[in-house]
Amino acid sequence: MKVAISQRVVRQASEPAYEVRIPDVGIFQYLELPLDDFCRYFGRREDVANDLLLVTGSCYLIDQLIPRSLFKNNWTRELEVEIPVSEPDLWTTNAEQLNATCSFLTGDVWSFTFVKQERRVFGMPYRRLRRKSLGRVIAVSLFSGGLDSFIGATDWLTANNGRLALVGHYDLGSSAKALQKRLADRLGIEYPNRLSLIQARVGGAIRHQARTSIYSQVTSSPKESTLRSRSLVFLALGLYVARRLSPTEPIPLLIPENGFIALNPPLTRSRLGGCSTRTAHPLFLENFATLAVRLGVHNPILNPLGACTKGETIQQAANFELVKNLASHTVSCAHPTRRQTWVRRDKNNCGYCIPCILRRAAMHKVGLDNGQDYGIDVCSGELELDEDKASDLRAVLNWLYEVRTGAFNPELEAETMALPETARPSAKHILAAGAAEILQFFKDKGQPSILDWAELN
Repeated sequence: MKVAISQRVVRQASEPAYEVRIPDVGIFQYLELPLDDFCRYFGRREDVANDLLLVTGSCYLIDQLIPRSLFKNNWTRELEVEIPVSEPDLWTTNAEQLNATCSFLTGDVWSFTFVKQERRVFGMPYRRLRRKSLGRVIAVSLFSGGLDSFIGATDWLTANNGRLALVGHYDLGSSAKALQKRLADRLGIEYPNRLSLIQARVGGAIRHQARTSIYSQVTSSPKESTLRSRSLVFLALGLYVARRLSPTEPIPLLIPENGFIALNPPLTRSRLGGCSTRTAHPLFLENFATLAVRLGVHNPILNPLGACTKGETIQQAANFELVKNLASHTVSCAHPTRRQTWVRRDKNNCGYCIPCILRRAAMHKVGLDNGQDYGIDVCSGELELDEDKASDLRAVLNWLYEVRTGAFNPELEAETMALPETARPSAKHILAAGAAEILQFFKDKGQPSILDWAELN
């Protein structure tokens, strides 16, 4: 399926400048890159970091707009994308690396070609904005509002004396922006004058959409829900900030994600390969870092939690008391907007998705788990195993059965996973220890039906 990105000059400063055309499904949208906050700090400078934002933002929007149901196996999409950039020769030289990076992350087949930008139109002109200063920042950390990113920030602020810039990404209409700000404000109380939060939204704005008959037949919604490409945008935003803060001496970009989620072992055969998310997978981070360096962006990309399970990240938190007090305010959930089906709709996490189940197991490891902190307590009978929304719970229990019976072997799994050689030793520990955390959680708290399902009794 072919996708064309073209420039459109728009007079209003707040309007987007790039049009995404997908003729095969009758979709024409604008890509929004509202980087007003960025411009307040950095002005309006254009280079390859801007191109990287445009390319990754385009991938993210395309990922949302093209349903996997349009393709033969209802999953793998074949996407040919043409994008205007400031240095097409540089990008063409590195197209193969970009193709491989995006393909590994999303489970699709991406193919990019590049053309020369007609003119540079990127973000709101800084002269219309009151400039701000971040001070001398020595590191940048991605800040999603989740527990891992919160721990990553507290760990860094506790261990270092300098200033930290937090970079948040949010979608239109989501509560993530407000959540990130609340948590950053609380960190600011604990670590005064030590951090700044910069937030940005990258997304689409519908200008014209005419669905073809085939499109209407296969989907009732113009959006794909899997969104494997989100981390592309997140990393590009972080690199943009890091590069602007220190153009000559590259400062590190942190992407705090516990090792178990980063590896994200497939819990069922249907979740093998690209069907398993790879947001902070070691090979994806290595591929992305290689791409960035080849483009001239040399900031190190580090995952400070990558060698730990989620339980270990909490247990070893440098400011454990702060994490303990604010953990319930963080959001790790994959379904934070489905509150109408929850028993406790005032909570932040659903309790039944895989991230929530892993989070509960981790909190249990350190004695902090409370099922009442979740929309649904999967251990108390509030979710029946035959319900549709219990699919993640069933997948976890089936996997635990394989762990208990030896069908899942952490050492063998680590050897067969797509991992850089340097990541394999820690992967063996992470898989074994992570499985032990989850197994112990259900053994201690699971109701009889759960124990029977996984034969844990």
